Amino acid sequence: MFNIDGNSLANAIKEARKVINDLNPLLWFLTMIAFLYVVITGIKAIAPEGIYLPSKPPIAQQSDSLDSNTSSVK
Repeated sequence: MFNIDGNSLANAIKEARKVINDLNPLLWFLTMIAFLYVVITGIKAIAPEGIYLPSKPPIAQQSDSLDSNTSSVK
């Protein structure tokens, strides 16, 4: 049905390689974006409250605002 000789197949493969080589920077960029998305999503899943670095002390929780609502009802 189709007559494919070796020369046209080789030319098709060469053209496909040219297209893939032209797309390599875009594919690399999209892969890095996807990798960063997976890493950030994984960090959020492991530590949803955030990660405290040793150089930065955690912010003190203000329990007054939370206790004021419950202490008024007695």
